[in-house]
Amino acid sequence: MNVKFRRYAEPGDLREIGLLVSRVVLECYGHLLANYSFDTGENWPGSWVAESGGAIVGVMLTGSDWVEDLWIDAAHRQLGIGAQLLRIAESEIADRGYEVGHLRVVSENIRALRFYARHGWIEDSRYPHEINGFDMMEMKKRLIGLAP
Repeated sequence: MNVKFRRYAEPGDLREIGLLVSRVVLECYGHLLANYSFDTGENWPGSWVAESGGAIVGVMLTGSDWVEDLWIDAAHRQLGIGAQLLRIAESEIADRGYEVGHLRVVSENIRALRFYARHGWIEDSRYPHEINGFDMMEMKKRLIGLAP
């Protein structure tokens, strides 16, 4: 499978990114977020996108020392796309001068927790989601000294 990664989503990508994110959010968290609506106010033009066959199959967004978003289409998981986008995210955060990166994930998303753990991320704290109340897990990873 030929996957291309490109920096900076184009303005015309926003609709497709929104559809991808909404699909994955509802797949993983529909029972928790039945009224989910894609937030176009986020800084999506600053995201990385992964494309295959002309379609966006993955998207990643960072901010300061955080992996803000990392979403992969279900049909394109287990192909290394998420791992590549996570490496890019870690590099972006480290390039900003942060020694430690952070992310958060819904605690019951065991698949995501295992993915991040395989890539060296460790649990830092657990707390209820600020709006919806379900359990969240914050994870961290030391980034300084990582091989490029």
